[in-house]
Amino acid sequence: MKKFLLATLIALMGLAQHAMAVDATNNTNCSVNVTALLYNVSTCGTTLTCSTVTIPAHSTVTFTSCVPSSTAELLGYSICWADAVCATIACATIGNSTGPYPCAAYPAGPVYLPTCGLCSGTASKVKISWSSTGSLIIG
Repeated sequence: MKKFLLATLIALMGLAQHAMAVDATNNTNCSVNVTALLYNVSTCGTTLTCSTVTIPAHSTVTFTSCVPSSTAELLGYSICWADAVCATIACATIGNSTGPYPCAAYPAGPVYLPTCGLCSGTASKVKISWSSTGSLIIG
């Protein structure tokens, strides 16, 4: 229902072809930053950063992502620890929930975020994947 309401609001503002709603659940003990981006399918380089949202520990957030405007671009996500102490740890990247996946940097998943202190509990890495309903699951 939240996705529908957010999509309706976006459509009313005239942005329907440029944005979409995405649910992301953070099951870790620390906040994470999730950045939605568009990347070029030929070069695999980022062409546009659409939005970044900080998701608190043990929460779910619906945020606005973007929709590629041409077949030369696809949607991807970068997931990083939000805590300043963990900022030096490499981020994880994953492709959109529906594919395709032409670039190794944006796979279908699951992908893994390196651990940081107590953020991931006893796990050696944090799994990031898509649910069957298209929600991004972190941890």
